[in-house]
Amino acid sequence: MVGRWSVMDFNSNIIKDTSATVTGGVRGGVQTVWSGGLNWYINRHFRMQLEYSHINATRSQTVGSVNSKGRSVNALGSRIQAAF
Repeated sequence: MVGRWSVMDFNSNIIKDTSATVTGGVRGGVQTVWSGGLNWYINRHFRMQLEYSHINATRSQTVGSVNSKGRSVNALGSRIQAAF
């Protein structure tokens, strides 16, 4: 089993209680990703993979922003590989 966790901060040049237009900043928000996967090697020629990811994307709470509450996404992926 493989597991990963990552956080990416897309905010730039943000100063608390100051408008982003004054500082030239960008309110890009923060993205957190939790993921885990399973690999099953059936034999030396075939492999099956399954991965699950939970993604949270939040944005700074500002008046008039489109994504002020953030989004949450779940993703499931699979793959079968044959190599000869």
